[in-house]
Amino acid sequence: MLDLFEETAREQHDEKPDNLQQPWSFTQKEGDVHCIGHVINLAVQEALKTLKAEPAEETETYQMIYNSAALPIKFGKKDVVSALWKLQRHVYIFRRRRAWRIALEKQCQAHGIKYRKPTLDMPIRWNSTYNMIKKVCDLRVPIQAVCAVQDYDISVKALELTLGDWVILNDILKLFAIFVRPSKKLQGEKYPTMNYAIPQYLQLLHKLELLRTHFGPNTILGKACTSAYDKTEKYYNMIKTQNFAIVATICDPRFNFNVFQNLYQEANGNAHKTRIRKQFQDVFVQYEQRELGLQAAVAEAGIPLIANDSDHDSESDLFKPRGTTDVETEYAKWMRQQPMKRDTDILRYWASKEYEFPIIARIARDHLAIPATSAASECVFSVGGDIITKKRNRLGASNTRRLLCLRDWGVLEEGVDDSSDNEIDSDEVDSWE
Repeated sequence: MLDLFEETAREQHDEKPDNLQQPWSFTQKEGDVHCIGHVINLAVQEALKTLKAEPAEETETYQMIYNSAALPIKFGKKDVVSALWKLQRHVYIFRRRRAWRIALEKQCQAHGIKYRKPTLDMPIRWNSTYNMIKKVCDLRVPIQAVCAVQDYDISVKALELTLGDWVILNDILKLFAIFVRPSKKLQGEKYPTMNYAIPQYLQLLHKLELLRTHFGPNTILGKACTSAYDKTEKYYNMIKTQNFAIVATICDPRFNFNVFQNLYQEANGNAHKTRIRKQFQDVFVQYEQRELGLQAAVAEAGIPLIANDSDHDSESDLFKPRGTTDVETEYAKWMRQQPMKRDTDILRYWASKEYEFPIIARIARDHLAIPATSAASECVFSVGGDIITKKRNRLGASNTRRLLCLRDWGVLEEGVDDSSDNEIDSDEVDSWE
């Protein structure tokens, strides 16, 4: 099945005339799609750099010698840098020292709190700083209880998290919490994601501006908000000039053009809405010309739109198309459409509307298929590492590709192709061709 699909795609690519190709160019300037999850992580790292709390690439950086723990002299007793520094060392201790971990588990049980192993932040792991602080804040009472009575390492008492530190950590948590929902939302594999890109960018910028005002622009947290805002705005200015994100948003029947009425309510909002309308109209015209080119190519090749029926009693004449679609009416009608309910299935909606909006349906099919993040492809690489093991290191490229596809399509469950008892023989894989 996979070979047949690849062969068909190759033949269509070789035979397709230049004027019938997709109406966009995939150059770095015009067609490059930045992974928005990576962009969000860059904004977070920029904020951490301002806070002077960038996560270390190696966890051993947080290691402390027994009975030698001490807060560096350069840190203040109640500031953001020292609070995060102490937090990271506490997490390392509870992760690496067995007695501390057992004591924390017992305190969690005594206080009726579910134990969750603390995690350290990593510069390349999305939302890792938020997850680190959130887990520690959830375990605040058990952690304070362990630190108050422990006698495993008396020097650690110098790193005790004070009430002021907990207040600072909760403020930092407010800052990084606004990045969590967008990064998770845009990692979806079972639903379109590019339609969320512009709304999520604009909401991030709005929330960062509100937080900067809340903390104060001259405070350390206010400056961190400014750094994250500038980095996010830089990439937003790139994506808003490219058509694919704007078009994908308008092709979402739950958003339509109406979402920009909600997002741009400020004084200069009309200029933004005019630009967006122009971008979508340009794409619509490109697809209109492409559709006319397809019709001309079919007519030139002498291929009838409906096959001749030798049956004289056939009703095929009733279904022969006459005339062309009024493309201007289609565009105007779509721009006046009211948004659908939030739980509307986008794919099913366009399956039912492709005859009412034939050109816009093709636009939606192309643009809604663009992923907003590289999460799906990175998952494929991870799965590939599970398939090619030391016991299965002779798999060829074609068989590996087949196994990856079968895993992604749900034919093979996770773990089935890794088991020695259920290992799939290469002869069996060849029989799938």
